[in-house]
Formats: sequence, C-alpha cells, structure tokens
Amino acid sequence: MTVTLPYSNPTTSYDAAKAMRPSAANLREKVYAYVLAQGIHGATDEQIQDWLEMNPSTERPRRGELVGAGRMCQSGEIRATKSGRSAVVWIAVGAKP
Repeated sequence: MTVTLPYSNPTTSYDAAKAMRPSAANLREKVYAYVLAQGIHGATDEQIQDWLEMNPSTERPRRGELVGAGRMCQSGEIRATKSGRSAVVWIAVGAKP
C-alpha cells in the first residue's frame, strides 16, 4: 500500500509524510483492527483517536488509506462528537454484528 502524500507540497508536510512511512502500515492496521472490532456499530474518527490515543493528524490519513484500499467505508450513519458536531461513522467492509 502506498502512503498518501500531502495535497500541497510545503517542505514540512512532505517531510512529515516521509517520516511517517515506516510506521504507517502498523498504525493503519491498528485503526482497522479497532474499527473491525466495533462490528456494524462502527466508530467515528474521534472515537478511533480516543481509543487508540492517536493524534488526529495521524489517524485520519490512515483511515483514508483504508477507505482508499476498500477495507473501510462510511456506514451511512452520523454520530455526535464530544463537541456535539456531526461525524461520519466508519465501518470495516464486511463487518459483522
């Protein structure tokens, strides 16, 4: 799987993406394992970040890579975050109850 590089190319963003490459696969699998364990209930980005104690800037790209690889998708549900905002609920493809 390829690592997603930043949309723009400022030196700091490029360097950060490059530095993440060695650990991205491991972090991606942690995100996938957590969401898979939630079954059809799924999880929001915030819930994933909280459970895995993962920085949002680390979690969101890993989740995006899983979506791009067809391993995760939107459940069609929306859930409130701690701040009351609406958030997409993600599920692992083929999740079971």
